[in-house]
Amino acid sequence: MSFDIHSSCHISGRNLPVIDLPSDASNFHLDAKEHFVTHWFLMGSIREDNGIFVTDNNVGQHISLVAHSKAVGTCLEAAKELSSSGIECEVINLRTLRPLDEQTILESVMKTHYLVTVEQGWPQCGIGSEICARIMESAAFDYLDAPVVRVSGADVPMPYTKSLEPLAIPQPQDVVLAVKRVLNVQ
Repeated sequence: MSFDIHSSCHISGRNLPVIDLPSDASNFHLDAKEHFVTHWFLMGSIREDNGIFVTDNNVGQHISLVAHSKAVGTCLEAAKELSSSGIECEVINLRTLRPLDEQTILESVMKTHYLVTVEQGWPQCGIGSEICARIMESAAFDYLDAPVVRVSGADVPMPYTKSLEPLAIPQPQDVVLAVKRVLNVQ
């Protein structure tokens, strides 16, 4: 069953990792130990590479795809399919939603000039909306050659049956169609 945890971003002082790989789980588990103590800032410095802003990305030049958790796999599959058409996608794997690695997203948009966000949650109030707002409020907006497109789950209750789940959450083909629409490619 799929669901989005972005609503937990509104809890003050909370870091919200989204895990895609076993190595992410291990690294964030170690980081959680450092943040467990209530007054951690009184206990000394935290190592510089604390893993909070570690963002994996698959480097491409034509369009930026931003996703988290299971949607990263969807984007990577779509990027592989699009590469056969000559479209190189930069897939950004957000490992945390709060704090959001805004700088990586902005730099990618300024490089590719196009952005598609992909998430499994509903279209309303999702992380894709937040990313769109931050792009609109930043200098990266002037670099866009087309509007940002959000690919999200259908605005329906999550089905319980596995056979209906692909109709409710984004599939690689949905991302491929969105990318082609943004780039105006047939």
